[in-house]
Amino acid sequence: MAKRNKPKVSTRIQRKPIDVEDIVKAFNPPMMPVQTSMTYRFSLFFCATLMILMPLSYLALIGGIAYYMYDHYQTSESFGLTGWIGSLVIFFLVKPIFSHEDHEYKPITLDRHREPIFFAYIDRICEITGAPKPKRINIDCQLNAAASFHNGFLSFFNKDLDLHLGLPLIVGLDTRQLTGVLTHEFGHFSQGFGMRAYYVINRVNMWFARVVYQRDGFDYWLERIAHTLGSIHILPFLFMCFIRLLIWTSRSVLWIFMHIAHLFSSLLSRQMEFDADRYAMNMVGNSDFINTLKFIPVIDYAQQGAMADLNEAWREKRLGDNIPALVYNNIKRIPQDIQKKMINQGMTHNTSLYDSHPCTSDRIRNGMGDISKGIMLMPKRPASDLFREFESICKNVTLSLYRDGYNIDLKAGMLMETSQLIANVEQEEANRAAYQRYFQGQWGYNPLFPMKKYTVSGDIPMDKLQRELSRTHDAFQQQIDELAKIGKRLDELDVRINDLQDALLLKRSGFSFDLDLLKIPSDTTAGIQSALRQAKEEHESQSALLKPMEDTLIKRIAITYKMLQHPEAADMIEDCASVCAEYQFARQEMMDLSDHIHLITRLRYNWCGLNRLSHYFESQAAESQHFWDTVNDQLKNVRKDLVDIKSNLAHMNYPFEHAGGQELSVADYLIDEIPSLEYPEAIFNTGEQCISNYMALYHRLVGTISITGEAMEEACDLPRIENVQDEEDLPF
Repeated sequence: MAKRNKPKVSTRIQRKPIDVEDIVKAFNPPMMPVQTSMTYRFSLFFCATLMILMPLSYLALIGGIAYYMYDHYQTSESFGLTGWIGSLVIFFLVKPIFSHEDHEYKPITLDRHREPIFFAYIDRICEITGAPKPKRINIDCQLNAAASFHNGFLSFFNKDLDLHLGLPLIVGLDTRQLTGVLTHEFGHFSQGFGMRAYYVINRVNMWFARVVYQRDGFDYWLERIAHTLGSIHILPFLFMCFIRLLIWTSRSVLWIFMHIAHLFSSLLSRQMEFDADRYAMNMVGNSDFINTLKFIPVIDYAQQGAMADLNEAWREKRLGDNIPALVYNNIKRIPQDIQKKMINQGMTHNTSLYDSHPCTSDRIRNGMGDISKGIMLMPKRPASDLFREFESICKNVTLSLYRDGYNIDLKAGMLMETSQLIANVEQEEANRAAYQRYFQGQWGYNPLFPMKKYTVSGDIPMDKLQRELSRTHDAFQQQIDELAKIGKRLDELDVRINDLQDALLLKRSGFSFDLDLLKIPSDTTAGIQSALRQAKEEHESQSALLKPMEDTLIKRIAITYKMLQHPEAADMIEDCASVCAEYQFARQEMMDLSDHIHLITRLRYNWCGLNRLSHYFESQAAESQHFWDTVNDQLKNVRKDLVDIKSNLAHMNYPFEHAGGQELSVADYLIDEIPSLEYPEAIFNTGEQCISNYMALYHRLVGTISITGEAMEEACDLPRIENVQDEEDLPF
């Protein structure tokens, strides 16, 4: 009996208890001390002093301009135009000093009484390394471990230190690897003067980066006012443009200071990392710590996959209750050969002047000078064994991240067990793989497959249906080489049509573009329109060549549906009745969606044009009223498309499970709310969300059809039609 791929997933991380006695026996001190030279300490002091002088130099620049203004006023006894301009310059140079930091997510702090084993383990490492014990251990979902002062400068002259530890490291590493990472951080704890000097350097560096790149409410207000005044009169518009130029000038000055500060802090940070690595290698040995460094990119990729899975689940307003379990599952799913490729790729990276951490290969070379086997005796076992209530910690940190980190108002039905989320993700991956084979990936982003109603009527014996299915299966297999050739050309034409449509939009906006890139004889509107017309005509002719493949595939789908309805299908497909209902529902939903594909295509065209224009927002040409008229027209087009989609798809029910259990229309799934024209960024983001959600729904439907179709063909002893397209090596 053929079965569809419905994975059963367990997120339970195997655990064996560790007691305090195991922790005491895990190490064989003493550990070889790590010495730092006087040259290194002097460099620390020099860099810290230089970083303090950087903001003082900026203040001196402001003071110099203010003194010049005062001297000018004393000499001329008239404020005049120079006075007003100078005052504005001073204002915009001073403004960044008083900018506020964004809300910072606060991690969860571990309780020593609830996790005595882990704290005993931490205390033991500190005793061996000679580092002060952290007063707090903060846990979050970042792939990072870090040492910091708890109260900033208030903790500067005492030992009130915090250890920040990311749960992805704990689920991804064993006890020896985690010990190496923690010893590295306690190496920073031991660098008392160095840690304090670097704190000063890093805080100054972060301040420069924040004031250069972070826009505040005043910046957004000026932008809105400039747009409004531009529609009233040119003079106030030019005045606002001058104000924005002053903002750009102040940020440019700060940008210079920032890059100087970043360069010095990066040089110092890399040296501190090298020294901390020596602590880790002395503790666990060169081999184990080097393997840890190499494996970090694998955990990083697994975490990125976990966040992508959560983004997919959030389309239905649902989230997994245990992010670390999701990361752990992704690590297990990466095949060994793929892990080796990722490790080798990570070893090819080079260190740049502005990198705060040296690349992996540099860290390995630096640590190979003194070969050490380390003093740790504990055998390898999951690092999560060090915790008594690990699953509870993971769920609490996940919930805190959703509420405090992402400001999500979690409601009933939004959280689901991560095991179910993983099962859904793996089912979707199986569906996508089946779609690539069953449809050969040619009816995808811009769906050409018409899904017209094609039925097989009458009472037909199962053996005859099987023979007919075999013929259509073989016919489609013979067509796939031609299908791939046509599909490749259609993809090229899609890109060309989009480029030419964007060129027309840019032409209207007053921008120039590369003629060689577009391969057109002239940049006139008529020349672009002629090239666009030719591309569309060829696209139509190539699409017509797909009709034989479409007819074969439509017949293949219809025969499969007829077979699912046959009484004998129950002996061929497990749970045939529900599979048949699901298959019919997906087929009908696809036909309904195909009727409205022109709305999505139109939205995609208008949104891509708006996206292209957004790259010119900061350019000088973007100051023209003509440009903003084009942007406003494009915004109106995108919003109108969203309104049309919302109204035309409101009658269709969303076919899959979602938060709350109440009925949800496809329109509401695609678009939460349609923003007002007063919020252009929100319109842009909503358009992007709608396109992305539509494609997710479309591929989920064709995946349902594909995996069921393959299951029926497998029951008839028909081989899978392998995908001729290049498939990704990575599993997610």
